[in-house]
Amino acid sequence: MGPCSGAKLASFPGLPQWRLLKGKLHRELRFGSFVEAFGFMAQVALIAEGLGHHPEWSNAYDRVVIDLVTHDARPDPATGRQGAITDQDLELARRIEALLAAGGPQARRFSSAGPPPAGPRPAGHPLTGCRADRNP
Repeated sequence: MGPCSGAKLASFPGLPQWRLLKGKLHRELRFGSFVEAFGFMAQVALIAEGLGHHPEWSNAYDRVVIDLVTHDARPDPATGRQGAITDQDLELARRIEALLAAGGPQARRFSSAGPPPAGPRPAGHPLTGCRADRNP
């Protein structure tokens, strides 16, 4: 499996929120809570396992940082560096975007804005009525 060209990366539809960072396809997301962020990661884990391709990622409270790169891609002849962005990475990124677009956890582009305002969860939210929503 060979690396994708820069032109292919630039022209891949549906990935405007992704960028190249240190040779990896990179995206940062922010959710309404830790539970939403972790729930999103669980959904992506199932997708990634189905593809046999796994992200490098991290989670801190409501934030998820994702880096996609294929470590066993043949070395870049110019740099000798092992690993590159391949079609597998683009496919996983596309499926992550589809998950977000399908009404999964509502993520917004990572910013320095503070967390969403505290308050009761909207009706129909899967955690409505849990202990955190009840008065002491």
